[in-house]
Amino acid sequence: MKYFGKRSVSSVISILLNVSWYLILVLAVVGVIAISAIIFSPQIQNFISSEMAKDAVKNAKDLAEWNEFMSVPLFVKMLIFPYGIAVVTFLLLIIRKSRSLFENFRNDVVFNTGNVRIIADANKLLIVFSIITFNFSGLFTCVLLLMLGEIFKNASALQEEHDLTV
Repeated sequence: MKYFGKRSVSSVISILLNVSWYLILVLAVVGVIAISAIIFSPQIQNFISSEMAKDAVKNAKDLAEWNEFMSVPLFVKMLIFPYGIAVVTFLLLIIRKSRSLFENFRNDVVFNTGNVRIIADANKLLIVFSIITFNFSGLFTCVLLLMLGEIFKNASALQEEHDLTV
């Protein structure tokens, strides 16, 4: 199977990234509604507590953590929203950059300066994302992406030189 062009691995990845972008957007909206309902509705809080209490032996730790969370002031609970919005926003931006990169790959545009810029921008977003999600193995991925960006930069210069020669 070929890696670039129509009916290739990059085409499949491009489609998967398009689907995942919309799926994450929908799940983010549903998540905001669900978290809002949990934080602001005493009936839902009581329902969750009673369900956990039904099997107190199995859910003892979860019930204790839930009760601890419910005792936190509302202002602190509200900090979940900006953090969640930041995480989802960066995730959607990373997927959007990846979509455009794989769309270029699908169209057989591999070694050009536009892809170098897309990779550099995606790497900056990934660095911030890995820091705010405390994913330090993601920082290792960012280092690999930095190297890949340099490879693409040199390869695009060679491609331009080749195109001018031919």
